[in-house]
Amino acid sequence: MLKWVRFDCQKCGQVLGPFTQEGEGEIKVAHCFNCQSRGPFALNSAQTVYKNYQKLTLQESPGTVPPGRLPRQREAILLWDLIDSAKPGEEVEITGYVISI
Repeated sequence: MLKWVRFDCQKCGQVLGPFTQEGEGEIKVAHCFNCQSRGPFALNSAQTVYKNYQKLTLQESPGTVPPGRLPRQREAILLWDLIDSAKPGEEVEITGYVISI
């Protein structure tokens, strides 16, 4: 997930930004401040600052589900320092806020 985004103008090579990324909306650059070109612009990944972000799909352990019922699932988005590491199939314990979207 992006925090501060920088773009390179493909016509003049000017580095544009930093632009602050809010939410999940994509940042679009209207024109280059140097050559007034309308693009194309490439993401400058070396100068872009990223947030810690991990999206998990949590599922009930199959051993705890009554026969004939499918395990329930929920998605969890982990941000910043809340992220450790989890591998598929591992049992995890999550404490946090529930936000319905």
